[in-house]
Amino acid sequence: MANLIPNDPKIFLICTREGNATQVRLAGFDGLFLTKWYTPKIMRYIFSVVANDSSRTLRRHIARNMCESLALLATIGEIK
Repeated sequence: MANLIPNDPKIFLICTREGNATQVRLAGFDGLFLTKWYTPKIMRYIFSVVANDSSRTLRRHIARNMCESLALLATIGEIK
């Protein structure tokens, strides 16, 4: 993203924590998916949120965006 968006996932992980408002968490996950989020620790966290979060809206949004992000990363050659 031409260095317009920070590439450090820690910035966005703060917003994704339970206890924040749903819209804040959604925005945090959207920002997280613009970074290099496919490390084992972050992927484990994302899968646990998708599996265990109480908000169905949040779970669906994360699962959909995770698939789109992986497809995009594979298309541009960032991951193999």
